[in-house]
Amino acid sequence: MIGAEGVSLTTPGGPVTVRYDSVAALTTRPDGARSLTGLDGFHLTIEPTLYRSVTEERIAAVDAGVPAAARVPLPARDAEQIPRPPEPKASTPKARRPRWRDALRGLPFGLVALVVVDTVFGLGILFSVVHEATAAEPRWSRFLPLFLPTVLLTRYTRRAYHRHRHARG
Repeated sequence: MIGAEGVSLTTPGGPVTVRYDSVAALTTRPDGARSLTGLDGFHLTIEPTLYRSVTEERIAAVDAGVPAAARVPLPARDAEQIPRPPEPKASTPKARRPRWRDALRGLPFGLVALVVVDTVFGLGILFSVVHEATAAEPRWSRFLPLFLPTVLLTRYTRRAYHRHRHARG
């Protein structure tokens, strides 16, 4: 911000201001760059190539606000030394988030069916256990016959998945 009494810059650490009446040195470049160093040690650099709002009139206001004794003219810089704004990045198409259907693509139907049966069977047992736990007199023994088929079905599904994975390489 170039104002009537000085130049301010808002940084992540807070605002930095160099007042014109307390400038120790103002370095000037023919390309319009200005660096103000305050008596308190704060330093601000104005680069017209980096900020659209820094016009010749605003640079002239900085020059007029600083006492002539504090001005230090510097030689012109090579064109490659003058900072330039970064080139706008070419917009890349956004990567589409994978969907569950994409995860299933390429899996054999039998493996998908096994996973579905495992899931339905497991959820059925879970809901039955929760229901039994809320009963006045739970009978846990009715779940014992379901234990062995559940373990066998899960093992078979895992083996089928690992066979498929290793077959793909």
